[in-house]
Amino acid sequence: MRRIIISTLTLLALSLLPRAASAHELCFNQATEYCLNDPFADYWEENGALPVFGYPISAATVQSDHSLQWTERHRLEAWPANANTPYEVQLGLIGKERLALLNRQPEAAESGPIDGCLWFAETGHNVCDQTSSAGFKQYWQNHGLAVPGLDRYARSLQLFGLPLTAPQMETNANGDTVMTQWFERARFEWHPNNPDEFKVLLGLLGKEVFQPIVEPQPTPIPTPVPTPEPQRCTAVFPAPSVISLAETCVAGGSLFEVSGKFEPNQTMFAYVTQPNGEVVTFPVVIGNSRSQADGTFSLVGALPANAKPGVYGVTVQGGTLSGVAYFELYTPAQPPTTDYGVVPASSPNGYAYPDTGPIGQVFHYGAYGFEQNSIVSVYITAPNGAISTARFKVTVDGDGNAARDVAFRTNNLDLVGIYAITFETTDQQYKVTIYHRITL
Repeated sequence: MRRIIISTLTLLALSLLPRAASAHELCFNQATEYCLNDPFADYWEENGALPVFGYPISAATVQSDHSLQWTERHRLEAWPANANTPYEVQLGLIGKERLALLNRQPEAAESGPIDGCLWFAETGHNVCDQTSSAGFKQYWQNHGLAVPGLDRYARSLQLFGLPLTAPQMETNANGDTVMTQWFERARFEWHPNNPDEFKVLLGLLGKEVFQPIVEPQPTPIPTPVPTPEPQRCTAVFPAPSVISLAETCVAGGSLFEVSGKFEPNQTMFAYVTQPNGEVVTFPVVIGNSRSQADGTFSLVGALPANAKPGVYGVTVQGGTLSGVAYFELYTPAQPPTTDYGVVPASSPNGYAYPDTGPIGQVFHYGAYGFEQNSIVSVYITAPNGAISTARFKVTVDGDGNAARDVAFRTNNLDLVGIYAITFETTDQQYKVTIYHRITL
């Protein structure tokens, strides 16, 4: 049974392994919607991958002097000032931060070193194994960052930091009560029923500390107040004679059908008497202007959409016979209109064509004035002010122009309105913002 469980877990893990969407991007199939890009992608792979960091739970975001991305167990920080050094990507002090969120402080120092344990004089705590073959000490010693020039101890220190507490039984965020020890950048948890390689697990501190940015509420589509529809068809009129109408309550601009049975093979003549008494001949739009061999006929006519409401009489003659039927015409309410807003003026060095279109429309953008052959970041701002996390990059051509075709295909009707697409240099010193409008 143990082999079956481990095999099943192995197959599950393989199905969720990251796939390289590009040379510098890691995506994780259905495990998470977020991907890792460099420098975070390389760092994640080289320093422990899934067991150490977990899956990404946010997109990378840009701060004033660095960028960051959250994973299930950590916060990865990229510092441009340290570019091309082993310290370009660093880990946040997430263990210390989580303790503070729980209104806890690092514990007072223990009485002294314990035989067989690691002693950290800086904080006054020991890190010990829970069994002779496994435990927190061995895990701390055997895991560390791949930083050239550092010894084994220093690499572990870079990954986990110093211990902040002694080991003790605690209930984690999943409701499991396990032996727990806190470090500056991690929380060690002892799960004695797991296989040896999984007895020590790192707590999901990233998920516990990460506070998703609360996006502004979508700007609701203005709800128009429809014009009240007039009460339909309240008139009383004579019963039909010989002929009949399919409907006696007809909207202006729609068709009406009259049928009956006269003498066989007779030419039919029909006209309409309007509410004011005037007589008009209506065109037969569907049907035959002659009765059939059995004398039956069916004619379909139409009145213009601007015909005045009221009671109309339809007279049909064929040979020596004739008949009259009546219907009431009403004016349907006009469909409401929706105002999606006026498209603001785009930057002088940009355009969108077209500037208005329905969901699914392909928009072509132009932006120019950039340094030739440079790489420009592109992102979209929705009507509610939320910035798309799916940023992409385009290469400027030899004339300093950047262009991109984008199709908006979504069933989320909250997303109609004014959009902005921004082309921005990597140093954020020059950007072109272009506006367009999405309609239903």
